[in-house]
Amino acid sequence: IEVTVQPDSPANGKTLAELSMPAGSVVGFIQRGKKLFIPSGSTQVLKGDNVFIFASTEIMPEAMQHFGEASN
Repeated sequence: IEVTVQPDSPANGKTLAELSMPAGSVVGFIQRGKKLFIPSGSTQVLKGDNVFIFASTEIMPEAMQHFGEASN
């Protein structure tokens, strides 16, 4: 799932380690402007980032909540 980080997102300004993503989920890569990269735990998530989350169907709703998104 691709999520664009909004200014009011709970993830905005936090590192991936601070987000404590649920077990079984991973942020595979982030697109920031034209740059695409694989993040580490120390990567800070910024508004406007496109974050690509990988998780099972069961875990995805919880993972998306870390970014202020509701799963459909």
